[in-house]
Amino acid sequence: MSRNPFGELPKNLAQAVDLSSLGKPAVPTPEVGIALNQKNFVEEILPASNTQVIITLAWSPRSTQSRDILLILDELNKHDSNGNNPWIFATLNVDQEAAVAQALQIQSVPIAIAIIQEQLVPLFESVPPKEQVRMVIDKVIALAAERGIGTPAPDEQEVEAPMEPEELAAMDALEKNDLAGAEQAYKNWI
Repeated sequence: MSRNPFGELPKNLAQAVDLSSLGKPAVPTPEVGIALNQKNFVEEILPASNTQVIITLAWSPRSTQSRDILLILDELNKHDSNGNNPWIFATLNVDQEAAVAQALQIQSVPIAIAIIQEQLVPLFESVPPKEQVRMVIDKVIALAAERGIGTPAPDEQEVEAPMEPEELAAMDALEKNDLAGAEQAYKNWI
């Protein structure tokens, strides 16, 4: 038998060692958005997605990237909530709600998902710059508004220009079947 070059080893070295405490520590994260769980996902979030856009962030407290995008989305949601609140911000802590994460087929975190009419639409799986996140959310809200979900962002709403008096006169004449009067009003308008 060969001799150990390091000398005599401690007697307890051969015992099992619990390394679970060496895992990544949780990153402090603020409580933002609506925290998803099995109950409120089915009873509140899915039905609400028929009238409003739901932006959901699947995250983990062990991920610093999760914290970064969580804060960006929270800031954008608070900014939008000052107006007509075109979207709801929901968060899914995949460590606490593993069953919901599995049902949504979450593979990695962070990942943002839009829920529109109970359909999941993946948005991004990283931490894009705030400007890109803003563009993605605005586009999702606009597309959802085309389907009758939620309301478009205030700057994207179409504002109809007021009609000029001559145009109003022409429209009145058309409603009265006065074609000559309508023609004259349009000529005056032009």
